[in-house]
Amino acid sequence: MLKKTEFELSKNINDLVIADRDSYKVVLSTIDFESGTLKILVQNDSDKVMVFSKGAVSVGDNVILAKNNHDSTKIEEEIDCTPKANTEIDVVVSQLSERINAAIIFSFSIKTQAKEYYRYELKAAIDFDFDNIDLEVDDILGADLSSVSVPRVDFSDSGDSTFLDQNINQLVRTANDKTILKNALDRRNGGEEYNLEKMGLFYKYHNDYPNYVYSMQQLVNKNNRLGLAELAELYLAPNKEERDKKDGYNYACKLEKLGDAVGTFWKGYAQLNGLGVKKSITDGISTLQKFIDNSHEGGEKVLVSKLLLSNVYVDYYPFDIKRLETARTYREELNRDIKDISVLIDEVKKKNRARKQKVFFTLALLVLLFTVGKYFNNSLPAIDLHDANQAAHDNLNIDSTGEYELVEDFDTSGLETIPVKNISASSELIGTSGKAYSADYIIDNDIQTSWQEGEDGDGSGSTIDFDFDGKKKVGVIELYIGKQVSKEDYEKNNRPKKITFQFDKDKVEVELSDYYGSQSIVFSEQITTRKAKVIIDEVYQGTKYNDTNIGEIRFWGE
Repeated sequence: MLKKTEFELSKNINDLVIADRDSYKVVLSTIDFESGTLKILVQNDSDKVMVFSKGAVSVGDNVILAKNNHDSTKIEEEIDCTPKANTEIDVVVSQLSERINAAIIFSFSIKTQAKEYYRYELKAAIDFDFDNIDLEVDDILGADLSSVSVPRVDFSDSGDSTFLDQNINQLVRTANDKTILKNALDRRNGGEEYNLEKMGLFYKYHNDYPNYVYSMQQLVNKNNRLGLAELAELYLAPNKEERDKKDGYNYACKLEKLGDAVGTFWKGYAQLNGLGVKKSITDGISTLQKFIDNSHEGGEKVLVSKLLLSNVYVDYYPFDIKRLETARTYREELNRDIKDISVLIDEVKKKNRARKQKVFFTLALLVLLFTVGKYFNNSLPAIDLHDANQAAHDNLNIDSTGEYELVEDFDTSGLETIPVKNISASSELIGTSGKAYSADYIIDNDIQTSWQEGEDGDGSGSTIDFDFDGKKKVGVIELYIGKQVSKEDYEKNNRPKKITFQFDKDKVEVELSDYYGSQSIVFSEQITTRKAKVIIDEVYQGTKYNDTNIGEIRFWGE
């Protein structure tokens, strides 16, 4: 097995040896992104013709999803490799030329004249965003793709169950005739569940989908971990029906309750992508982080989890130092490029330093004014502390009320989020497909979804009501106004300009920045309240649409 190796896409991948035997060598000579082709070179060192069986190519968002649709037994073409010569073979992968991030799995086998069989599986995870590719190869001795019968295994030499298990596991993947496997299972006498597990996997590897699903469903009925894991993975795919996705999510939850970390992985994956359950970035992060923390042995799913979380932290929390630093750590562990994350971290630290310096000098000015006024009390007019505070707030560009400061990209690390118990809006837009852009999108922790008002006009006068679970102290209100899917979408749609926050006993009027990103209302003193109402007084006009959008509103405090 070739260890996972990383390459830069900007450089040619030349002569990467993916199979090396006494009689032949198989080389990945290059990956041609222009034509979308893997170029394979087979070096036949023997004096006999060898047969190269070119198998299936599968593509997915990651290796796990690519495996879902991969038929490892399918043969596309058989190619004779000339003795004492090199044979060039092209494997077409059209998605390569589209320059999309994807994982590719390619199966092939070699048959020599000595009737030796070797099957290989090449995995390539390509990331154009970070200009790199991970390559890995698995090989199985004594197995062709589909046309070769597996040599008979003699079980009479040993009654040891470990020996039998090893041979049964080999037969599950390589036997073409299930009778051979059934005979081995009879010899093993492992019981009904054991037999269902092995036969189910046999059907999976031999692309017998109906029998595979039936076997796994039988195991699920017995609360069997393998059955739950297999069907969770099978059904939690973007191309499945919604009913199947819900089943997949339920299977993952059941598996987690049995103490199996694989269930935790698929549960988090589903939450993050909205598969079978309402999409929740916060829940997905929490679940996948729990999976990583409890998985001490590593493995492919841990690597996938770290990659998913690093991408989420960069996309959804570009101003959160702690999450960005975690993302950088994960990328370093995965040997991925960290330049973009490092730039984000430096920018946030720079803004935080500037803000702290501003606060420091303002407080110093306030103390100086108070001290000077007290010292020269008899010779100078008395300086009112309220006036000194006002002057300090003016220096900080705080609103004339002196109640808050509006800060772009405010660092909320160290603060606690205040959960919203109920939310409602005066209206919501119903799209042409029947989809409602409801107020729930304001608190789903996903800045790329948004509430859209459905009233006539530009949205002025629209209201949103938030109910907290009891009395809360609000110190910071973080807003992502407009449609935050992209800068282009942001500019096309209306977004709030002037808004009023009404609390139990307080009211604050705010003029927001026309800013694509996070802006926060930082109060000089916490506001105690059980609820909050947002009134949109005026909007920034969109270039194309007249509906007002809000991506996210988060309350921070205690």
